[in-house]
Amino acid sequence: MKFCIIGLGYFGKNLALALARGRTEVLAVDILPAKVDEVKDDVSHAVIADTSQREAVDKLPLADMDAVIVAIGENFEGSILTVAHLQECGAKRIIARVINPIHEKLLRLMKIEEVILPEAESAQRMAQSLMRGVLNSLDLTGGFIIIEAKSPEWLIGRTLKESGLRSTYKLNLITVRKAASPQMQIITRKTEHELIGVPPADYRFEQGDLLVLFGMETRIHDFLKR
Repeated sequence: MKFCIIGLGYFGKNLALALARGRTEVLAVDILPAKVDEVKDDVSHAVIADTSQREAVDKLPLADMDAVIVAIGENFEGSILTVAHLQECGAKRIIARVINPIHEKLLRLMKIEEVILPEAESAQRMAQSLMRGVLNSLDLTGGFIIIEAKSPEWLIGRTLKESGLRSTYKLNLITVRKAASPQMQIITRKTEHELIGVPPADYRFEQGDLLVLFGMETRIHDFLKR
């Protein structure tokens, strides 16, 4: 796939580098030469351009891009103008970073449905990580999430059937990551975990188990806080 990232501030730069590491073709664009220099050796193409100007956007190979991400962080006017020019030039898919609520409202009025709120999303992930036992989480639509969490103490020694995960909490246990043998931990000097696949109904939870759960966020909270 091919992506164009416009705006190489902290968010845009890291997004471009992450996509490039995934062997994705990335066109990185910024008005500041220093920003472009920081990524030029890591992405497919890096261009200095003022995308608030229509002629600059006209020169970008938009027809080749699967999506254009407008990651401009502080220049409100520059972001809006860039989005407008991209629309006029026929960009297939536009994803825009939101600077503030007014910016988001204007983007919605411009029919931009895919918006990014990195600060809010980062805060949400941190809030989830601070919940008791939650190590990682992935937000899905409709209030559903996938999380990796430490097995709560009350669950130790019970079977999956006895846990009430499905019957009481309407949750699905995707898999369990079990702590590797003590010998392996000594060799690596850190706690390793191994996936056990899909757990059977008679699986008995043990100390140190990491649970990968899918379900409604509110129900997962209830399960972990029991």
